[in-house]
Amino acid sequence: MFLSFYSYELHSVCLTSLGILFVVMSIVYMYVVLRKTPPPLSAYKFHFLYLNGCYQVANTCLALFGPFDVTVQDEGLIILELHGVIQYLPLKSLYYLVGFFDDFSICSIISAVLLSFLLRYCQVCHPKSRYATTSAIRKRVEAALSTVIPFPLAVLFTVALFIHSENDVVNQASIHVKISNHLIVVMEAIGFAAVVATVLCLLFIITICWTLYWKMGHASKRTKEMQRMLTITLIVCGAIPLLFGVIPLFLGIYTVVLRVEGTITIFRIIFIIFMLQGILNIIAAMLLVKPYRAVLLTWLRIKKSQQTVTVACAGQRTS
Repeated sequence: MFLSFYSYELHSVCLTSLGILFVVMSIVYMYVVLRKTPPPLSAYKFHFLYLNGCYQVANTCLALFGPFDVTVQDEGLIILELHGVIQYLPLKSLYYLVGFFDDFSICSIISAVLLSFLLRYCQVCHPKSRYATTSAIRKRVEAALSTVIPFPLAVLFTVALFIHSENDVVNQASIHVKISNHLIVVMEAIGFAAVVATVLCLLFIITICWTLYWKMGHASKRTKEMQRMLTITLIVCGAIPLLFGVIPLFLGIYTVVLRVEGTITIFRIIFIIFMLQGILNIIAAMLLVKPYRAVLLTWLRIKKSQQTVTVACAGQRTS
């Protein structure tokens, strides 16, 4: 019943609406991060923009180029029926290129979250380390981890799709892939990378909270508020991809490997949930980071800009 109600037309409307909403919010968010980030938070500017950029690539591929339905047949054949702009591409080999960017953006989100936790961990627990104090070294590490984690996984996934693809219908924009041990291993590798990143982030945040608990006892109120704001923002921005990305990712792998019925509806729901990540990430950052929240409240006219008012008092003669 739900499958007939949640048709492709309704699914397309939901994806398009979320995509447009994300684009508008993303433009505002990038402006605020680039122009309104105070100097004490300048080290986190790259991480805010990097994570948002990963969501931009993923949402663009999902909502514009490559919306697709997933069907798993009994004989172990996965059919990816492609819709959107991708179906008008002249070469079917370009389908795999879009698939590469899809997987690369997903793995990049994992890398971006891990980098944010790593920076926070070094600044709190090892403030004198070269990674925390030297911007050049930090940029090299960020560039390396931004490539080492997502690129090999995306290449392996794309190659696995291409190798195990079968001849499909000539006039149909689709990819037919046979489930094999190689493909399952690649999907498990992506899931394993997500699990490892989640465990590392969990260990980082536990160590950060423990260190702040013992070090912030004699700190000023302003310092405590700054540290608390950054820690809460980090936890929330890390929990969003966990709840709306990693868990649906394992649900999709489980659906494909065990060939669960109703895969079309399940994957449509997964795609909608995945699209919500970018929107929720922007909302969380804009509300939790105090300078960004102040700009937002000023724009919404909820909080007026500070103005200096001079009041002249005339002296009175008393009798």
